[in-house]
Formats: sequence, structure tokens, C-alpha cells
Amino acid sequence: MEPEHTNRLPVRQTLIFGCVSGAALAAGYIFLTLLWQYLLPEARWCSDYYGLNLILFFAAALAIAGLLVGERFGAADRSQLWLAGMISGIVTALVFFGIMTSLEILTGTSAFLLDSAQSAGIFAASVVLPAVCAEFREPRAAHESAQGPADKAQKKSASLRSHGIMAAVLLAVMFLPPLFLYAGISAGLVWGQPAGYLFNDNVVASRTGPDSITLVMHPDPRATFVTAPYVERIMLGEFQVESPASINASGRADAIDPSEGLMYREGATATITGIDAAGNSTVPVRIMVIMTYPDTGAAMVVCDRKI
Repeated sequence: MEPEHTNRLPVRQTLIFGCVSGAALAAGYIFLTLLWQYLLPEARWCSDYYGLNLILFFAAALAIAGLLVGERFGAADRSQLWLAGMISGIVTALVFFGIMTSLEILTGTSAFLLDSAQSAGIFAASVVLPAVCAEFREPRAAHESAQGPADKAQKKSASLRSHGIMAAVLLAVMFLPPLFLYAGISAGLVWGQPAGYLFNDNVVASRTGPDSITLVMHPDPRATFVTAPYVERIMLGEFQVESPASINASGRADAIDPSEGLMYREGATATITGIDAAGNSTVPVRIMVIMTYPDTGAAMVVCDRKI
């Protein structure tokens, strides 16, 4: 006869499991972000792929957490399994966001911060996925009392295989997307782009006067091209200012010096002056520099800031 307490929701164990899951989720997210930054440092070129990888990672991790809740802490009464999963998922989300916030405060880094939409999506998934998967999973407590030694050994072997499959799925979701993308870029299969184009070309913008902004070009010294890249567009607010012709076409009273604009060479400078360049810390001006790579036809934002 089953003890009466097996029908009760194991709240304490569920809360502990949620805390452990939240810490593990934070560690996995940090590791995944660092892996992308190491393999693919020019994140602007891969942001869509990185976002998709995050969706797959959080979905897989939260689903696996729910399956483990249902297996290990699920009450014999299956109607309570969804509640155990939901409670564990909420605790997981709270611990995860707590760790991320503490990391920002202690280190001052914003590399791991999520925007409001991403945070809302993670919290919603943390509530729904563990609850659904916990109810789907066969609770271990429901049949353990009826097992003999042989049945228990078989059950343990099946459980180990199941856990191995879960771990393999999670590792595949974490490692394969960035590795495949890196290999595709290196082989020239993604965007038709050879490895020589995965570089960190950079333009530094600084204010040199109340109504003037100076841009300094810093190409990656490792870059090699058949046809050199060039600055396709410089946006000052809503207006193009990369050349006198574009300024005139916009009907603005700004100026760029030199007249040929910002060139693609180390230390090349261009200064933009005029009313559209005027700004201060209270009302900053957004400046964006977009480069085009003729060998592939790709475009990349190399500077995007408010100054």
C-alpha cells in the first residue's frame, strides 16, 4: 500500500531543483554566449543565427528540466505534475535573472544582458515548458514499489539511457549551431563569404566640437580583399552625409572634410560639421557608418553610436 504522503506535492524538493536548474541555465547561457563571441566575434553578422540558437537552447534546457521534475519529484497523482513543473520553472527563471543581474552589477559587463522581449519570452517558457514536460514524463515514484530487483536494474538502465539522450540533445543544441556556422563562413558557404571576410573592421566616432564629429577608420590588419571595401553610407540621424553629393541630395547644410569622405585605410579620418552634428549629453546625435564588401556584396555596420 502506498504511503499517503506520495500524493503530496514535494514543494521543498521542487524549489531546490528550481534553484539548481536556474544556476545551471545561467551557466549554460554564459558559456554559449562566450562560445559565440570566441568563434564569431563579429556578432552583427550573425545576430539572427545567435538569436535562433538561444531560442533552441532555452527551449531544450527548460523542457529537459521539466522532464526531470516529472521523473524525480512527480507525485503519484499525475494531476499534480504540471504544478510541480510550473513551480520549478518559475524558481528557475527567478534564479536565472537574479544571477544575470548580479553579474552585471559585480562585473559591470553588459555582454550577457537580455532585452525586455527576450526576458519576457524566457520567463513565459520557464512557466509553460517545465509544466507541460513534467506532466508528460512518467513519474518514478508511481511504479518503484511494484518493482523487483530485475525490474529496478532494467529501470535504472533505461533511466541512464534517457538521461544520456537528454544531455546529448542539450550539448548538440549548444555546440552544433555556432560550429556549423563558423565552418560555413570559413569555407565560404555562408553568404558566399570566405574566411578572410570575418574581420573586425571598426570606425571610432568622437566629438571634436559642439557641431563637429570626427570618424577614424581602423580596418582589421589581417583583412585581404580582391576589391577593397568602401564606406557606402554615413548616417547622421536620418540624413546621409558620406559625401557632399549626398548632403546636397538630403538638402542639409552640413559638410564633410575631406570631400572624398572616409577612406578604407588605417587612421583615415573624416570630420562632419553642421547643425545635424550638433549635440550634447542630454540630446545626443546618432551616427552610423555602413561599409560594403564588393567581393561578396555584403554590407556591415562598423559604427553605430549616439554621441
